[in-house]
Amino acid sequence: MGTKNKQLLLHHSLFQNKREISSKSDLIDQRLEKYGDKIIVDIALSNISIKQQPRKTFDQQKIKDLANNIQSKGLIHPITVMKNPQEPHKYILLIGENRFQAMALLGRTQVPCIVKEYTEDDVEIKLIQLAENMHRTDINPVEMADALMEIKEKSSFTLQQIATAVGRNIDSIKQYSRISKLSHQEKTHHIQNQSSKNDILLYLAKSEKKPNNELQLVKQKNKITLKTISIHTNGKNKDSKESLEEKIKIANAFIKEAQTLLNTPK
Repeated sequence: MGTKNKQLLLHHSLFQNKREISSKSDLIDQRLEKYGDKIIVDIALSNISIKQQPRKTFDQQKIKDLANNIQSKGLIHPITVMKNPQEPHKYILLIGENRFQAMALLGRTQVPCIVKEYTEDDVEIKLIQLAENMHRTDINPVEMADALMEIKEKSSFTLQQIATAVGRNIDSIKQYSRISKLSHQEKTHHIQNQSSKNDILLYLAKSEKKPNNELQLVKQKNKITLKTISIHTNGKNKDSKESLEEKIKIANAFIKEAQTLLNTPK
């Protein structure tokens, strides 16, 4: 190939590359196409939208404290986003809403990000989010428990498979399963009081030792009453093995009383 032809090819190649990186967004896309989620790129906060996160409650004071920390030390951990298939150069937040809010509070226009490919699989998204949040100490255990059990309900995953996916042992996931069975009132109480996971497990241990007044046999002078027994077969309040055994025990006690009367001579 002649020198002139080589120069023309080189000029054409440079021209093509120039077109490919005509904007910073194009450059980011080019780098992501080559390296994927192995690199960190700066993305404008205005190009990131927020979907529902496992964490539903946010402490504004903690966000302010985090902003002050970022101001003095910089952002240590990038946030995680995924590509928005509907809009070029737009992204959806996966992990790090506190950090996102703190950067916005500081008036920053860009934030360091790890970018993952888009997925519509809600279970996969929640597993990605929970894999990080499981190792954080500031997420409420009630919200974590509900998020984990929501994954179980929406998928065919066993507790063991969920444990493997989020990097925890099966005993830890079983504990969250117990927490998810608390009543709405109990959950609200523990969220408002910022109870730790150990606080809630201690509460559960004490509660399980107390007799359930709604299930007790009520013996009166001329009447024995068995209060209503409800069995939750599915959902977040599904009865545990221990709960079912207790209900069977009380029901059998009622049947025993009836059999005693049946065999008593008139």
